[in-house]
Formats: sequence, structure tokens, C-alpha cells
Amino acid sequence: MTGDLWERLRPALDGGRADQVAALLKSVDETERLTAAKPLEAYVRTLSEYGWERQSAIVRAIGVAGVGCLPSAARAGALLCRRDVRWHWDDLSIPLMIELAAVREIDWLGALALRMAAKLDARGWGNDWRPVADLVLAGGAAPPTDAPFVRGWLLARPVARHNTRHNTRLVPLADRLRDDPFLDPLLPAVFELDGIGDVLGSRGWSQGTGSWDTALVYPTALASLAAEGRLDRKVLLDGCVSRFLRGDRPGALRAFVALHDALEPTLDEVVGRRLDYVRLLSEGAAPLALLALKALKPVDDAGHLELATLLDASAAVLRREEKGLVRKQLVWLDRLVRRHPDRAGEVLTTIATACGHPALDVQERALTVLARHRARLDPASLGGALEELDASLHARAADLLGVTVAAPEPAPFWIPAGITPPAAMPPPIGTAAELAEEIVVLATAPSSPAVAWERVLAALVSLRATEPAALTEALTPVLASHQETLTYGTTGLLAEFGEAVRSAAGTRRRGPAWQRAITSVRLMVNGGRPDVPEFKVRPSPRRVLALRLAEIAVQLDRAPVPLLLATPTSANGQLDAATLVDRLARAEEAGWQPWRLDLEQAMLRVSPEVDPLVAKRAAALRSPAGRWVAEWFATGGLATPAPVRTEQRFTSHYSVSPDPGRRVVIGLQPAGPARGIIEEMLCDIRFTNGVYHTQYHGADVWWPAVLPYHREVIAAWALPNLAAMADSDSRDDGGILPVLAECGGPVGPAMTLALTYTLAAKQEVDRVAGVDALLTLVTDPLFDAAAVGRELGGLAADSAIKIGRVVPGLTDAFRAGAGAAVWEIVAAAVPYLLSAAKPPPGTPDLLAVGTQTAAALGRRTPIEAVAGVAARTGSSRLVTEARRLHQTLSA
Repeated sequence: MTGDLWERLRPALDGGRADQVAALLKSVDETERLTAAKPLEAYVRTLSEYGWERQSAIVRAIGVAGVGCLPSAARAGALLCRRDVRWHWDDLSIPLMIELAAVREIDWLGALALRMAAKLDARGWGNDWRPVADLVLAGGAAPPTDAPFVRGWLLARPVARHNTRHNTRLVPLADRLRDDPFLDPLLPAVFELDGIGDVLGSRGWSQGTGSWDTALVYPTALASLAAEGRLDRKVLLDGCVSRFLRGDRPGALRAFVALHDALEPTLDEVVGRRLDYVRLLSEGAAPLALLALKALKPVDDAGHLELATLLDASAAVLRREEKGLVRKQLVWLDRLVRRHPDRAGEVLTTIATACGHPALDVQERALTVLARHRARLDPASLGGALEELDASLHARAADLLGVTVAAPEPAPFWIPAGITPPAAMPPPIGTAAELAEEIVVLATAPSSPAVAWERVLAALVSLRATEPAALTEALTPVLASHQETLTYGTTGLLAEFGEAVRSAAGTRRRGPAWQRAITSVRLMVNGGRPDVPEFKVRPSPRRVLALRLAEIAVQLDRAPVPLLLATPTSANGQLDAATLVDRLARAEEAGWQPWRLDLEQAMLRVSPEVDPLVAKRAAALRSPAGRWVAEWFATGGLATPAPVRTEQRFTSHYSVSPDPGRRVVIGLQPAGPARGIIEEMLCDIRFTNGVYHTQYHGADVWWPAVLPYHREVIAAWALPNLAAMADSDSRDDGGILPVLAECGGPVGPAMTLALTYTLAAKQEVDRVAGVDALLTLVTDPLFDAAAVGRELGGLAADSAIKIGRVVPGLTDAFRAGAGAAVWEIVAAAVPYLLSAAKPPPGTPDLLAVGTQTAAALGRRTPIEAVAGVAARTGSSRLVTEARRLHQTLSA
């Protein structure tokens, strides 16, 4: 009987005929349906043998068969949640699946839907949410409130686009949401889940204007539903405020701010939440603080805000970096002095807090407000607030307030104390169990530091030689639990890593990267020639590690060795020359030959300046590897490639981002014929003057360990990604720069531009990395701070970067003690900025940093460009800051 039903089902499945599968399963009884369960589960494992379009048709039929013959939600879920089946969920025939569930009278359709919902893409991409949602409704299950399902729901409410050809009638989002069965159960989660606000930022098309609306459609629709009573205003307003208090990325909060504004909270609604708004005023992100300030002013005017509470919050606000917010708060406090003359002293003491603000213009504004109420001011009540004024404002404080401000302690400036030696490499991994744990870490975070990768690579080789049985026992469960990641890894690295782990574990089961590894290694060892015509691996530092993993995967099976030569002795990837010679001597004594790429990587990690005694020991080696290393030491190692400066212009017509304009990158021209595969891959970079180029997978923090004594080469490779952080929307690549700063080699144009772009990055976390790198580089005698200033000034003058992003980082570096370097950067950048037809926004802020730095360091050499602007008439902020800097330099 089993064979009869399956023999009829198989052709229908092969042909993707879902309706025929449904008819067959309806025509038999339940007992016969269950006989097809195991053959179906075996059949689905062959799905990868078919092409994409064929798979789509087959999955459509498999979905019907799964609901029609499997006995439980668990088995149906395991079938439909397979990776190759999930890719085609949008092809499932949900009506037929629901129909068969009704015929069978099964009660687990909702449970199946929840199992499928747990596998939805966390980003909400694709079209797989709709079939899962239909099954949730049909099965009567409570909708999941996790991020993938909620994000999928929001994205499935499409923003209808105008179609002139077909004159499409657009249905407003509010009308689509009004009767949506998921609106009520999922709406609370919209306010609770982090990052969901990104989805709410869609804009709608206006048929009336023939253009995109300026208002965000979701906030507008939700406010409209609240106005008509479909949604509770209290729920929406409480949700917005709670979201504000929890915080999120600025982009994710924008839609909630828009919803809050669209709701237009009444005075009573704000009064009832006033303490929450006060907290937002002092602690919230800048847009939230401004929102709170706007909401609280009417509450204060109506007498519902306690003065003590307001003053406590104001003291925190006046210390914030957002100058616009601080100015508005000063205006509010100025009014309070008049409204509460009996408590003017308390208010003025709070205003004096702004004297410690990092911006000179804010300090000056605070002085002006204090002077306005001088009759009510008791200077003694201000404590040490005035002592926090910048030295350039002491004379003005004396004129306005009639007080003498004590001179502050001289600001520290950087005294180079020599380069700090890199941290030593941590102890090697000692057991198979420890190695298994570290492999899991790398499988989930392949962008881990070089230390993590190198310890794992070394242990894969050494433990395979010393305790293979224990290694197999420890790694087998890791390979099973991370099979998908270590087989189809999407980072361009994890598939090769998986093959290396399989070789160390001694398994015969291989993934699709195995043949690629065999081919790569065969070409690498083909006579030891790096110029094999068939060698076509895309160059990049990432590919160096991928090839090393391929070498480990293949050679552990074919030519195993007891250790890797390239394992560094320092955490930044550097390898002590004496240690390398010791390892080679052990290899000669034991009679084994090192692997080709491992040997190359080891040589590239050694300092170009080798101790003569170590070089003499290397010359005594007799193996081919030993002779190559001896020659490498004798000739000074890798010849530094010549930098090639290239200016690119963004030319794509398909980007939705504004045109970022000019970008400067550094190509590399080899100094001579390459002596190895890595040298050939990395020392020749040719950029064009056209479309921007970035590394798809980002600039990993372990890149510098490939060439730890040639940071210019790695910086040149990373430069497109670092530039994209400043002139585009890229992020999270700045972490490579502090690592490069700790490496060796010249600080040339690539490193200079890398620091420039990172200091100007859009994201704060990347700018912080730039400051960390700057604080390391200022101790290096090879670092030219003025060169960074010239690049900053030139790029900002062309609007290629935003100088306003650089100012906070330079201020932090100044306070950390790098005042001399900060002054050189500012002094070199200012002439470029002031010579522009229109000095870019942020120029006054940079001039203010220059004033603070010059005053602290005692610089007294006027800058011609600054003097020219200072001589102009008017009182614009640019002219005011230029005058202040010129006066400081001319004192």
C-alpha cells in the first residue's frame, strides 16, 4: 500500500503539481496518507539536486504533501523548515494546505505555523512572512510577538507606489490597518522591540502632488486611527514615551518621534507624564531632549513643574554637547530668573554650570546671561564654576561680572615617550575541549581579533598531531550544531574554516568549499610559483586567511605537520625572528617540510630589521624553507610598494544616497617582482577614477596581522571601507585603525587618510576608534599630524567629509593630552577651510578648538587665513571665532 501511494505522489512532486498532490491525498484514507510520510521526508533531502526554478515548483507541492501526510506539527515543521525549503516559502500553496488540514481534521496547523514563524528572517526580508501569517490565522494560534514576525508584519503592509501607466488607486495605510487582524495583538510589541522603528520610517506616494509625502506613513496612519477611536491614544502615547526612555538608534526612534508629534499631546497628558519628560530632557538623545523641552515649557508656564526638579534637569542639560539644546535651555532659565526673583540665586547658579561647557560660544552665552542679571548675582554663590571658563574668556568675565577668575593649571600636552611594545600572544590552546569552544566563537563572530584566529589555527594543527582521537570527539558535535554556518558560511571565510575543522576532526564528509580548497592548494604548491596562470583567487587580506584555511584543510590530510610556523609571538601579529628560526630548526631536525603559505605568512610577520646573530643562525639552515628564510632576512624582507594617490568621483546613478563627491584612496605599485603569493596579492592595488570600491565584507580587525610591519599596505586595502564611513552610510569598520596604529612601518599617505576618514566617520563608535588610533600614533616619531590636518581641510573644503564630526574627537584627544598633535592638525586644516568659497559647517567649531589648544600650549604664531577672516566686519560665528583665535595667537 505504501508503495502504491508514494509511486503516485512522486511524479506529482517531481512536476511541482500541488493540486494533483492535494487530490491524491484527499482520495485516500488517513492510514494510507501516513504511509507516505517517511518517503516524503527522504525525498525532501534530494531537493538541492534541482535548479532554483524547479525547486520552487517542488516546494509548492511539498508543502501540500507535508500537511497532507505527516503525523505531527514537529515532523511537518522539520520538513518545511529545512534551509533549502525555507528559501521558497513564498511559493507555498497556503489555500491547499489549509484545505487538506480541514480534510484530515488535524489540530496542529497553528503549532506548525509557530514553528515556521520561529525560522523567519530576523531582518524581515523576503516574502516568507505572508504564508506563515496565513497559517497562523488559519490555525487559530496567537501571533508571535518576536522581532522577526512583527517586522515581517510591518513590511507586509506595503507602501503603495504610484503607477501612472495603470492609474493605480492607492489605499491609505490607515484603511489597510483598520481591520487588520494583527493590529491589536502586535501593536504593543512595536513599542517594545528594539530596532523596529526602522520599519516605521516609510514614506507614501501622494497622488495629488505626484511626489513622495514628507510625512512618515505609519505615524500618520496610527495617529489617524487614534483620532477616530480605533486605537487608544493612551496606549500610543505611553508606548512612545516608554520607547524614548529605553532608547534606540536615532533612525529607529525617528518614527516614534513623528508619532508623538502627530498625536499632539495635550497639557494634561504631558502633566501626567512630566517626570518621564524631565528624564528625557536630561538623559535622552538630542532629538528626544528637544522633544521633552518643547513639551515641558507649557507645563512650567502652567505652574505644574516644580522649580527644583527643573533646575536639577537643567544642570545636566547644560553639560551636554548639543549646543542648540543648551542654548534653548539657557533661554528658558533666563526667563525663570524673572519669573522667580525670590529664587534667582538658585537659577543663576544653575546657569553658571554652562561655564564648563566644551564650546566657547556656549560659555560666552552663559556669561552674557549671568551679566544680564548681575544685580541679583552673588559671585561667591557660583563656587568654582567660573574657573572652568576657557582662558580666552577670563578677561570678558572680569568685564561683565567684575570678578577675577583664577588662572587654571596649564593643560597637558603630549610628550612622546616611545612606542609601547605590543602585548604578547596569550598561551596556546591546550585541550580539544577548549579548542571546540573557541571554534564556536569564531563561527558566530568571524571578525574576531587576530589572536582568536591564530590560536585556533595553531591548535587545529598541533592537537591533530598529538591527540587526534580527543579532537575528533570534541569537534564532531560542533560540526553537527554549526553545520550550516561551517558549510555555506556567507562571510567568504567560514566555508573554508569549516573544511579546516573537518580535516582536524578527521571526518570524511565535505562541503562545497572542499574542491575549491584542493584546487587552491594544488596551484600554490605547483613548483612554488606564485605566478601560476590558473591561480585566480580575488586578492584581499581576507583571502589570505581563506587560503591559509584551505591549506590547513588539505594538508592536514595529505602532509600533516606538528605545528604552524606563522603563529605570532605578539598579539598584533608580529613574529619574533629568533622564534621562527627555532621552529625551522625543529622542522629540519624532525625531517618535515613546512607548508608553502604558512612559511610565507611567517616571513611576512618578521621585522625587516633582523638581529645579525639571528640572521647568522638562519644562514646555517639547510632545508629549502630555511634557505628561503635566510635569503629573506638578508634582503630586508618585503620591499615596500610605492603609494599611488587616486581621486575618485561617485558616478553611480542608482544610489538613493546624496552624491558624496570626491574620495581619495591610495593604490600600491609593487617595488619589484613578487617573491610569494601573499606579496603578489597584497602589494598591487589599482584603483580607478570612477565608481567607488569597498570590500563587501568590511575591513576586519585581524587584517593588520597579515602584514604587521607594513601597516601602509593594509591601510591601503582598508581605505575604501574607512572612507565609506565618512562619505557614505558604512559603519563598524573603524576598529581596524587602532590595531594598525600599534603595528610597525611608515605612517604614509594611506595611514594618514585612514585616520582622516575615521575621525570624520558618521557613527560615533567609529570616530572613537579614530581618537584611540590618534592617541597611539602621536607617540610614533614617524607620525605627521600636519599631514592629517591638510587632508581634513582639503576634503572638508570640498564637502567630501563633514568637519563638524571631527571636532568632538579632536577635543577628546586634546583633553587626553595630545594637545600638540591636535594643534598641528587644526593649524594645517584651517587655511583650506577658510579659503573655500563658503567655509563648510563646523569650521567655527574647529576654530574654537584651535583657540583652546593654542591658549593651553602658548602658541603665538598668527595664521594668515585666520587673520583675514578676523579682519572682516560683522558678528557671524565664523568671524567671532576667527577673531578669538587670532587674538590668542597674537597675544
